[in-house]
Amino acid sequence: MGEESLQGGLGVDLGGLVDDERGVDVTVTGTLDTDGDILVDNLTTGALAEDTATLGLSGLDGSGGSLSFGALDVTIDQTATSTFGGNLDGTGNLTLNATGSATLTSTGVLGNFASVTIGGDGTGTVDLAGDSTYTGGTTVATGGSVLFTGTSQSATLDIATGGTATLASSDRLVDTAVVTNAGTFDLGGSTETVAAYTSNGGTLSGTGTLTAATYALNDGTTIDANLGDGAVTTAGTVVVNGDIGDGTVIVSGGLSF
Repeated sequence: MGEESLQGGLGVDLGGLVDDERGVDVTVTGTLDTDGDILVDNLTTGALAEDTATLGLSGLDGSGGSLSFGALDVTIDQTATSTFGGNLDGTGNLTLNATGSATLTSTGVLGNFASVTIGGDGTGTVDLAGDSTYTGGTTVATGGSVLFTGTSQSATLDIATGGTATLASSDRLVDTAVVTNAGTFDLGGSTETVAAYTSNGGTLSGTGTLTAATYALNDGTTIDANLGDGAVTTAGTVVVNGDIGDGTVIVSGGLSF
């Protein structure tokens, strides 16, 4: 299958949804199943050029192909377990929600997005199994759970309270990534290097080792895994159950080992 316009390919009439005074919300129901390429850049031209356009999809399933969203902000709500083997590309913001114990496994490339948000209801998981090339930020929202089976070039990883990010193996994140954790960052048995790690009451779990130039461990933080070499700053009550490598430890508040 060659490139198709989403406007025609899925039988959705978008003409009546254009509004010059406010943003445009476009919702497509059903599961998108493709082994070809679908191009929706046309939605960002003409009357939509000055609007905030969003596209909603109720699920992804397919063995290949690609989805190019242009500048659209895209939300995908996955309620059934499936694997999507195609590539996802766009310059807007991408939100992947997995709910109802569903697992969405994306084995293709996530490319060029301004940001990627992982959401859910605390029961589903998004497995980023492909090697993603986007450099925008990644956010794991409350109730969201992401498994980094593939590698990520994302500049930042922000884990909200009630969110979980898990590494399937070592060296999943780019070494220049800045990680902020208020939820759970699960290393498993992996070794990971990042530029900086800030914990705002979050938990670093697993048996592996996280190495960063700086660690800012704020009140309510628990470190169950190990920290490599680097400068450690603590504030408030911090519990460290793992090992800390060489480096300067600056303590402000209660620190227990």
